Amino acid sequence: MSDHNQDNNNSLPTFLSGLIFGAALTYLFATKSGQKLKEQFLKEAQKALDQIGEDLNEVKEDVGAKVEKGKQEISQKVEQVEKVIDQKAEGFKKEVQQVVSEVSQGSHQANQPAPNQPQQQQPQKKHSRFFFRKRHSSES
Repeated sequence: MSDHNQDNNNSLPTFLSGLIFGAALTYLFATKSGQKLKEQFLKEAQKALDQIGEDLNEVKEDVGAKVEKGKQEISQKVEQVEKVIDQKAEGFKKEVQQVVSEVSQGSHQANQPAPNQPQQQQPQKKHSRFFFRKRHSSES
């Protein structure tokens, strides 16, 4: 029996809300004053939708303008970074060329004696013909 009482308790509010909703719809569609009220609601709803559409278009244009401005700023920053990278690369290239030049001059100068130092004589190689001796004609 307790289940039967719960069904009655739940169905009464549902029935009352349905009755009120049905009466409101009947009033809006059946009576002349209800039809006027319905038309006012529809006009207000249309105005609200139009305003929302205009607001959305403004937001869309604003966002589009900001996106375009952001793209331009990013392009400018990229150009600035590229210029800095080019400058640094050129400076690095010059430094490398200078070091290479100094190293090549140093190796060239290392082969030549210094002006205030006496020249060192290179020891002469002895021509050892251990394996490749000429045979004398008497040995043949």
